[in-house]
Amino acid sequence: MTFPKGQTKLTEAQREKLFDLIVILSKNPAYQIAISGHADAGEADSCSAGRLRSVVNELTKRGNISATRIVEVDESKFKPVSTTNRDKNRRVSFSLTTTSKQDVVRQFNVAKANTLTLEEGYFQKGDNKFIDGITWKTGKQTLEKSGRFVVIDVTNVDMARTKTLGEARGQVINDYQQYLEKNWVESLRKQFPVQVNENELKKLK
Repeated sequence: MTFPKGQTKLTEAQREKLFDLIVILSKNPAYQIAISGHADAGEADSCSAGRLRSVVNELTKRGNISATRIVEVDESKFKPVSTTNRDKNRRVSFSLTTTSKQDVVRQFNVAKANTLTLEEGYFQKGDNKFIDGITWKTGKQTLEKSGRFVVIDVTNVDMARTKTLGEARGQVINDYQQYLEKNWVESLRKQFPVQVNENELKKLK
């Protein structure tokens, strides 16, 4: 985002651009942003800090973006990008990073779907064809399966044990639903006995 010479306040057009950034940060809570303020050699030393402060205030006050997600860097006049187009030196620059692995997966898959997939959790034998294809020990292992290159990082291997309720939650819910359905069907059969009309049945043959 560039500024006219000596200017540190945001224009309405710049506020509109920052609104797009606010939307991105709001939709992606794992995103962190580094903001750098810059000035040209012919400007006052305070210009870079003023520009930086204007942008940060817009994000935190108007956009309600937490200051803990923002890294501020006053580059002053130390990183000019052009000697012929001085406007480019009067700028604020942005860099987004993320703490979410799923954000990284999304970015890889923008150009081509299913380029990268990520699964995390506890697995038992038979749960996952990739896990079943490795040695059960801690550490990183790689393999090729079903036309895909797979990296598996095993952080822990538990001894055989009974699952906790949290681990077995899905199976417990599924079993209970089947139990309820079976009882419901039996109840319906008792309440509404099935009678077959043999004459009508013979007509269908």
